[in-house]
Amino acid sequence: SAAYAMADFDASLWGKSLTGNVGLRWVNTRSTRDTTQMSGSVATPLHLSDNDNDWLPSLNLRLELSDKLIARLAASKVITRPNFDQLTPSLSLNANDRTGYLGNPALKPLSARQADATLEYYLNRSDHVYGAAFYKKVDGFIQTSNSTLSYNGTSYNVATPSNGQDGSIKGLELGYQAFFTSLPGALRGLGLQANYTYVDSSAPGPLGGQKTTLEGLSRDSANLVGMYDYEGFALRLAYNWRSKYLAGTQNYYPANGTTIAQTPVYMKGYGMVDAYLSYAINKHMKVALQGNNLTRTVRRSNYGVDNLARGVYVDDRRYAISLHLEL
Repeated sequence: SAAYAMADFDASLWGKSLTGNVGLRWVNTRSTRDTTQMSGSVATPLHLSDNDNDWLPSLNLRLELSDKLIARLAASKVITRPNFDQLTPSLSLNANDRTGYLGNPALKPLSARQADATLEYYLNRSDHVYGAAFYKKVDGFIQTSNSTLSYNGTSYNVATPSNGQDGSIKGLELGYQAFFTSLPGALRGLGLQANYTYVDSSAPGPLGGQKTTLEGLSRDSANLVGMYDYEGFALRLAYNWRSKYLAGTQNYYPANGTTIAQTPVYMKGYGMVDAYLSYAINKHMKVALQGNNLTRTVRRSNYGVDNLARGVYVDDRRYAISLHLEL
C-alpha cells in the first residue's frame, strides 16, 4: 500500500527564478516467508513476517542563475528491497567447482538518505555541459559472505547475501552532450555524449568488519556515445568502461594446504561496446537492430591475496532485431 502528497512551487531567490517541488511518500509493505532451516539432518520450519512502514520525503529545487546556467539541488530518502533470488531459501550446489549459493529469507531492505547538487551550462537548446556532486548515507547495504558447507561428505564453498552496517557513497560526475547542427546537410545529425563518474564508498566489510568499498561499485566509470539522428535514422555507438570493483568474499586454501581462509574477490576493470540502429518506416512503424558487447569483452576476477586469478566470464556478442508499431 502506498500514498503520497506533492506540492509544486514557483518563487524567486536573489531575483532569480526558483522552482521545484516537495513531497512525502508513505509505503506499507507486508511480507511473509515460510521455509525450512536445516541443522545437520534436522529440519525446522521457519516462519518470517514483516510489516514495514516507510516515510520517504523528497525535495527538488531548480534555480535559473542565468539564461544558460541552471543549478539544481535534490534531497530524498529511498528504500530498495532485496531481489527474490536473494530472498529464496533454496540451496544450489555446483559439483564441478564445489561452490554453491544459499539465499537469505531474513534479508532486510536497504535504505539511503541522499543529496546531490548539479550545475548545468547550456550552449544552445540541445548542447550542454554539467557537473554534479552527490552523497548517500546507506543503511543495510547487501554484501556477500562465504562459508563452508558439507553435503554427502563433500565440502562446498557457499555464498550467502547479508545486510551490512552503515556505509557512505560520495562522488562527482562530469558530462557533455552536443549535436553538431552547424554542419552541412545530413552531417548535422551527428552528436556526442560523454561522461565520467568518480565514486568513493566505504562500509564495514564481512571480513572482521574492516572498512572496504561497497560491493558492485567501481571507483571510476566513463561512457562515450556517438549519436546520429536525421530524417528517420537513429544510430548510437556506445563505449562503457568501469574500473575494478569488489564482487564479494571467497574461501581459499593458502599454499594449497588444509587451512581455510577468506579473501575479497575483485572484478577487474573492463569496457564494452554496444550499438543501436533504427529506421522509422513511417510515423507509426519503426524497425531496430541492437548489438551488445560487439568487442566480445571477457571479464576476469581475481582474489585479493597475491592477485591470483579466480574466474573468467564470457558474455559473447548478442544481437536483437525488433519492429515497433504505434496504433
